[in-house]
Amino acid sequence: MGLDWWWILVVAGIVLVLLFPLLAGLPRVAIPRHPEVEGFDDAATGAGYAEIQERVEFKSMRQTVIDHVIDALKKSSMTDAIDVLDLGCGTGHLIKELHVEIGKAGIEAVMHGIDIGSASVRECREHLARAGLPGIDIKEGDGARVPMADGSMDVVISSLSMHHWSRPEAVLAEIHRVLKPGGKMVIFDLRRDARRFYHHAFDRWFTPRMPEPLKSAGDPYRSLLASYTPAEVEAMLERTPWARERVTVAPRTVAVFVDGIKGTP
Repeated sequence: MGLDWWWILVVAGIVLVLLFPLLAGLPRVAIPRHPEVEGFDDAATGAGYAEIQERVEFKSMRQTVIDHVIDALKKSSMTDAIDVLDLGCGTGHLIKELHVEIGKAGIEAVMHGIDIGSASVRECREHLARAGLPGIDIKEGDGARVPMADGSMDVVISSLSMHHWSRPEAVLAEIHRVLKPGGKMVIFDLRRDARRFYHHAFDRWFTPRMPEPLKSAGDPYRSLLASYTPAEVEAMLERTPWARERVTVAPRTVAVFVDGIKGTP
């Protein structure tokens, strides 16, 4: 990188720092939710999702989720082999990288994945096979009817999937069912009440840069419009078994984390 580019990055950084107080003070958008369909069943869409996983903004979001999960595991008493389910596993990138990072933390993990779309399940299995992880259990299934036994998972993770769920309360109840007592739920998703600046960025910057057919479908702005506000998430949790558990809904700038621990009987 030449000296000119270095100074451009420095100036851009200074401008962002100066603009941050302004952006943080902008009102949040109040806009009706636009529901989105679950899963995808065509190879072109799968290839598009796989392509964007290598982009810096998606790598950054994925690393945020991984860091969050690893931090939660380090604070827990989970030191033996654990079963980890990625609900809405998509292309399998999160499973692969989380498997590596959990191992680095000194914890042995058996990874599992479930997705409702047959094409996404196929894409996930192929990605994991190319990464040298062909034995990971990836199932096609509905999050509202998880094909796993009661109390079989230590950790259930869902990243950028909740806004797709047609029956979110049923999915949350299923996560509770499959977790062992003391098991952890970690959900990461966008928040629809992001400030108008971010709506503009998703609509005018990120979506036009997407590969086909994601761009034609309006993603990722469509996903932002389909997401829930933190208040809506809290209301949903109150209508599920998580109402009697220890749950934290932690808003971020344009996203939200939901952390829950299933209590012992």
